[in-house]
Amino acid sequence: MERNLKCIFGEQLRQVRSMANLPRADLAYRCGWQGQAGLRRIAQYEQAQRLPNLEDLCRIADALRCTTDRLLGRSG
Repeated sequence: MERNLKCIFGEQLRQVRSMANLPRADLAYRCGWQGQAGLRRIAQYEQAQRLPNLEDLCRIADALRCTTDRLLGRSG
């Protein structure tokens, strides 16, 4: 059975963020998302509750200094 893209993205986001030793709050700040709404957004992505739009995907990749392909599980 093919894995759900939300799950793949959530796992990859959590892994890359952890490898960068970057708390959710810091990632949210780097993406320009303030306060609890920013933290909630990152948590929802990591818990496979939602997917980012294209602009937000690029913001996250830039903040983590990785490719969008990496976050989508398309490269190692």
